[in-house]
Amino acid sequence: EFGLGLIGRARVILNEITRAQELLKEIQAGELGEVTIGATHNYAHFVLPTVIARYAGARRQVKIHVVIASFPELIDGIKIGRMDFGLALLGPIDHGDDLIVEELGDSHARVLARAGHPLAKKANVTVRQLAAARWALLDSGSLQQKFASFFSVRSQPTPRQILQTTSTVLLKKAMLDMDALTVLPIEMVQDELASGDLCAIDCETPSESARVGLIFRANSSLSP
Repeated sequence: EFGLGLIGRARVILNEITRAQELLKEIQAGELGEVTIGATHNYAHFVLPTVIARYAGARRQVKIHVVIASFPELIDGIKIGRMDFGLALLGPIDHGDDLIVEELGDSHARVLARAGHPLAKKANVTVRQLAAARWALLDSGSLQQKFASFFSVRSQPTPRQILQTTSTVLLKKAMLDMDALTVLPIEMVQDELASGDLCAIDCETPSESARVGLIFRANSSLSP
């Protein structure tokens, strides 16, 4: 079952990379033009480097700008034309803003910890145990809201967070030296899971699933 899940996630990642490359080709920048891509922090070091490397190899004269931002900042940047399109885990969007959202698939998260964490090898970790643990999370409004709601509806207090950051890279590195739990999309930690540095906790997951998508203006050259 876990192997089938990995295949599904691999297909989502391939879809993200392929579709982002197609959008880059559609931008009417010309061989000497410029393109600005927006991405949320969780994709800055994940899908985006592959997209940029492949596109830059084919269009050597095009300058690529990358803007890393929170999801609300990403939406604002696309609306005012500062970015040509954005790649993100999708949060709430007002579709009345003349934005087009192209959903690419689901991203599935797990509760993670370093291999030496007290809960790392336990089976069927309870919500009460999760609530008593320390956490380190991405500083995302959507994630923070879902995280608090997960414990509230289960009559548990919101756990203490010892770290909040907008950097996925910092979060993953910090987790290796802290007895804390985190929630991250499983595809973003494949190397750490394979090496055994991080492990998935056997428990329910706050904010387990999110939609991945591309966002662009309806009146831009990218619209269908």
